[in-house]
Amino acid sequence: MTRTSIGMFCIFTTLLACSAEGANVPPFAEVKTFVEQTLATKANYQSGDLITHADVVPILQELAKVGIRFDPTFFCPEVFLADQSPLATLLRTPKNLPIMRALGQKPENYDRLERLTRFADGLNLVQQAFDEPDPIAAVNKLCSHEVAVALEVRFSREPQAQNLEADSGGIYTEKQFLEYLQLMYGLAENKLASPQQ
Repeated sequence: MTRTSIGMFCIFTTLLACSAEGANVPPFAEVKTFVEQTLATKANYQSGDLITHADVVPILQELAKVGIRFDPTFFCPEVFLADQSPLATLLRTPKNLPIMRALGQKPENYDRLERLTRFADGLNLVQQAFDEPDPIAAVNKLCSHEVAVALEVRFSREPQAQNLEADSGGIYTEKQFLEYLQLMYGLAENKLASPQQ
């Protein structure tokens, strides 16, 4: 089970429970606006930047007040990066801000880099790419299919270095978070609209 599938189950069952109880769950358009406006209050933030556990918890707490309830201690750590994760620590510096902005255009590369930071040699490769004269080009190369195949062979004895191109199910950006929430709304609405067996 991927990190996202765990969180999907949690939100989905919560929406169903709230609707079944007659809770006045707000329309998704309102939730979307709230998420966008809340994240926009972060200093020097723009859509596409990395979001982490600390960014999402206040949003989930506010959503809980309007009927979308779930246990954030169960959901957040399984789906979003920890605030002090190696990737978040590396990216959230003035020097590496341009790299994060570039990653916002290719959010799948957040996932690849995060997987690499799970083992020491992979973290070193990420740090080296960030220190290159053209770090954005170096990061794009590091995240390429050819390099992923080569790294899996090079670090064949390192479990964390295998299946580097597999989607871990993590959520890294505002857009991914909103798509995820919208999917949950749709699943819950379809389930509730279906005739009961």
